[in-house]
Amino acid sequence: MVTITLETIKSFNPCEDGLENFIKHHKDFSGSPLDLLELGNVSVSDKFWLLFRDEFIPENDLHEIACKFAESVLHIYEEQYPNDQRPLQAIEAKRKFIKGLITRDELDAARDELDAARYAARDAAWAAAWAARAAAWAARYAARDAARAAAGAARYAARSARYVARDAAEQKQLEIVKNYFKGKE
Repeated sequence: MVTITLETIKSFNPCEDGLENFIKHHKDFSGSPLDLLELGNVSVSDKFWLLFRDEFIPENDLHEIACKFAESVLHIYEEQYPNDQRPLQAIEAKRKFIKGLITRDELDAARDELDAARYAARDAAWAAAWAARAAAWAARYAARDAARAAAGAARYAARSARYVARDAAEQKQLEIVKNYFKGKE
């Protein structure tokens, strides 16, 4: 397995803030990709930025990791759209492409279907947000103080839920990548 050092990281021209943070906390680091994944004080996104390149993970393995990432959060979409199979079909198409069972055009068609699903979900979310906003305005006029308290609580709850969901997804993705590298030791 390859050894990563500060010089390795510098060779990929990282952003200044990320490099400064790494030097501050781990200037003497020398280890495997799995060791890098275990480091504290380095964001998951910075770890992935470094490791998600051909030098560490072959292209087809990167595609498989991407499929696993998508699967790890698929349940969130399926809770909102239980009858929409397009995201799952796109993941399956990607795996078929990796194995050479479908062409790039067929993969692109699956991605277009997934984009349509994503846009539909976004539009539904915006519609819900606008409906919530309209309800909040109506409530404000009906009971100004109560509406302010409710809107504040709703914003706080939504923000908290978003961060909790993001953190949970990020931890799941980190485990997926750790498992990949554990299998390579």
